[in-house]
Amino acid sequence: MAQHPTTTHTATNDHTLAQHHAAQHHADNHAVAPCLQEIAVYIQEKGYNVDAKGFYDYYEVNDWKDIKGNKVKNWKQKVITWHNRSKKQLQAGSGSGAPEKIQAKLWGGSNHGKTI
Repeated sequence: MAQHPTTTHTATNDHTLAQHHAAQHHADNHAVAPCLQEIAVYIQEKGYNVDAKGFYDYYEVNDWKDIKGNKVKNWKQKVITWHNRSKKQLQAGSGSGAPEKIQAKLWGGSNHGKTI
């Protein structure tokens, strides 16, 4: 019985992750939600100022829908939006620069999904 070698090579892991998402891809071409690890790796590679767990939790709780109720089609674009919002907040000196904190207010506020 042949044993399969175990590898930690990044390209192999990336390929396995890509296969995982391809297998989960819906027949109707809707985007598949990323896992927390995939988000964290993307944020780190790009050097973005976004809390991966906060980002993941926000969209996971909202069933991967944006504030307008539309299904997220491109999560990487959403990460870029969070990063740009964070940069603007830091430049304006408005606090922590964490857009997820502002978006988290949407859950408990009475503004019915409108950006603060």
